[in-house]
Amino acid sequence: MSTRPVRPRGKGSAWILAFVAFSGIGLGVLLAVGCAVGANECPFRPGPPSAGDARGIWLRSCAACHGVTGKGTRSGPSLISGKFAALTVPELEEGIARGKPLSGMPAFRRSMSPEEIAAVAAYVLGLRPGGPTASPTSSPPPGGPRP
Repeated sequence: MSTRPVRPRGKGSAWILAFVAFSGIGLGVLLAVGCAVGANECPFRPGPPSAGDARGIWLRSCAACHGVTGKGTRSGPSLISGKFAALTVPELEEGIARGKPLSGMPAFRRSMSPEEIAAVAAYVLGLRPGGPTASPTSSPPPGGPRP
């Protein structure tokens, strides 16, 4: 059985370790600063909301008043029938962003990004009978398929 002699670590390996550690910290700082000022693509910045995200936003922010399927409740009108069923995506986006304070509809421009507002508006169109779905992979609203 032969044993290999162990070489003691010298000052050179400590410098290499310090160089690697500081290089990693420096690159991390550069990436973070670049992301903060918008100079580069950030790997941890979320992309646009998906159809599933839109449904989640709808359930958290809209369903309490407009109903899970958009048919309305005592608190909010139907968005799939009646006068609000004719609203276009830009009109829906503006209504979501600005709200209607006198009717009780809150403004969401401060709590939702423009992308989230657009995703919710598209989701509302998907709730309407014969309307487009937000995505081929989106799940139908609870209570079964649309009439």
